[in-house]
Amino acid sequence: MKAYTELEVWTEVRKLTNMVYLISKSFPKEETSKRFYKLL
Repeated sequence: MKAYTELEVWTEVRKLTNMVYLISKSFPKEETSKRFYKLL
């Protein structure tokens, strides 16, 4: 069995995570923190 880091789904999720991070980086800081804590 492959290590989880070698699985295709893992690499695709990492790409998606990076895209979301890059997009959300431009959001105002106060907006991102408020929305994050509302989700919890």
